[in-house]
Amino acid sequence: MIVEASAQAIGGRSREDRNPATAAELPAPTAPTAPTAPTAPTAPTAPTVPTAAAAARA
Repeated sequence: MIVEASAQAIGGRSREDRNPATAAELPAPTAPTAPTAPTAPTAPTAPTVPTAAAAARA
């Protein structure tokens, strides 16, 4: 482990470089996803009406 790390640090070849994965071991490429449609803007919310308790405190 330490030998591999030091070999990588000085520009050597790691175990993965010496033994690359075969095509069968590599994950299959995924298809690109379609862009999503923009969402519609949301309607503005109505102003809040103060409750009776809030009006009594004010």
